[in-house]
Amino acid sequence: MAILLFVFFSSSVAADAANYIIVPVAQQDLGIGVEQAWKLSYDENKEPVVVELFNSKKGKTFIVRTNHFEVAYVSTPKGFGARKVKISESKVPDSLTSQVINAEELAKQRILSTGEVDEKAAIELIAAYLPDLVNSGYKHLYSL
Repeated sequence: MAILLFVFFSSSVAADAANYIIVPVAQQDLGIGVEQAWKLSYDENKEPVVVELFNSKKGKTFIVRTNHFEVAYVSTPKGFGARKVKISESKVPDSLTSQVINAEELAKQRILSTGEVDEKAAIELIAAYLPDLVNSGYKHLYSL
């Protein structure tokens, strides 16, 4: 028996993120080591962004991946914020990610919360702040 759950959020936290849809990925479709995953869409006619959750002793890492970039949002007892994906976990060439992701905005998003956040709050924060990370020349790929 399969259960499909659609989660709709609307946010005004980030200037460009007005509406988005978050859909959980079925458990059988998860990759090795992935605890949970979601597809994040800003436009149903565009490619969704995939968010994968990895748990570790230090906290939770949410890796946002597309064919063009990847970025990690990390939640620990010290806080929640954006980081570059570790080389050992990377699947997208850093040279491509560096073209798509705005380095200044990545630095600004290093601390979005001073405390650990739960999964629901993390996904909402990612959906709201992700559009600001993508350079304007690439936003059309995801309708950000």
